[in-house]
Amino acid sequence: ILEPVITSIFIPCSSSARKKPMCANPRDAPEPKAIPIFGFTAVCFDIVITMNNFSIINTKSRTKFGIDSKIIFKVICVAFLLFFLVVLVVFPEICSDSFLNGLILFSTAVLPSLFPFMFITKMLTDFGLAQKLTIIFQKPFNFLFGTCGKAFYVFLMSILCGYPMGAKVLSDLVQNGQITKTEAEDFLPFCTSSGPLFIIGTVGVGMFASKRFGLILFAVHIISVVVVAFVVCNIRRLFRHKRLDVGEKLSQKNNLDEVLAKNMIDSCLSVLMVGGFISFFYLVIDILTKFKMLLPISALLASFLGLFGIDKIIATGISSGLVEMTRGCSEISTASGNFAGVAISAILAFGGISIILQSTAFLSRSKISILKFIGIKIMQTVVSVCIAILFFV
Repeated sequence: ILEPVITSIFIPCSSSARKKPMCANPRDAPEPKAIPIFGFTAVCFDIVITMNNFSIINTKSRTKFGIDSKIIFKVICVAFLLFFLVVLVVFPEICSDSFLNGLILFSTAVLPSLFPFMFITKMLTDFGLAQKLTIIFQKPFNFLFGTCGKAFYVFLMSILCGYPMGAKVLSDLVQNGQITKTEAEDFLPFCTSSGPLFIIGTVGVGMFASKRFGLILFAVHIISVVVVAFVVCNIRRLFRHKRLDVGEKLSQKNNLDEVLAKNMIDSCLSVLMVGGFISFFYLVIDILTKFKMLLPISALLASFLGLFGIDKIIATGISSGLVEMTRGCSEISTASGNFAGVAISAILAFGGISIILQSTAFLSRSKISILKFIGIKIMQTVVSVCIAILFFV
């Protein structure tokens, strides 16, 4: 197992690489033109095959080639993790600067607004606000979406606080016993929205210097959430044989000091997890950009968008936004043309891999289906693009 790992790391890939003298100053070294990612992938497959030969992998899920099909995804993840690990060792100054920039972004823009929302919404959930909203919005939400009034509470917290507060509130309701897992999956379309602070303030005013532009973006975003929720919830209602009994179980009552301490600890851990995701993916996007790993996606999008006379910068911004939403929005803000609003709407609806992982980290605590959440995000992206075309093009 160890032999291919050692040789791939310490032995150069070609004879020409051995002849190149080392630079006295690492900063003067030329930028690498190729990535040994396929070599690392081969290493991981070597490890998997060796494990397979020693019967470490479960034989029940092996394919006709004799290798467990479930391990393929893990192999790809290991390959990328090994690649990023080597990059961290070879380019420590670049990686430390990128991670620090992500940490600064989190501490200055995200932490001051996200942490109070996390703590307050957790307290409101424990104090039974969701139960009171259930009584008020039970009939309209049951008529429109086939859900109880607690769905409005999840929707309200999501559109006020933004990512990933909707997922956290939904997970808290399940863990407190106020809704079941089935009801939580009915509520999934309501926890997929960004907040006005980011869309209107950061994107509209900060990036495009237009509050009106931010308000239109926010309106498109909320409409897409409502449309997707209406479609998904009513499809689930058609296949439901009986009406769910919702909103009957109350959360456990605790002393105020116990609730404060528990919620403060939970909010601190949750906001630190979000900060870790933001900082890490800020580093990831810089590494992917440095080694031009997003270039194929950008080139494909640029060739397609070029047929409609759309700025190529938008293609670069979309490819970056697939990984990290804020970075993609910032790049698109420098583009020209009306299609920038459509591209921004798509990125805000999808959220990027970073936002999806933040949300799924909370949803997984309650064993809510992650694949259903991702499917809803893709559907919301498509709907958001269609609505944005009506507003911006």
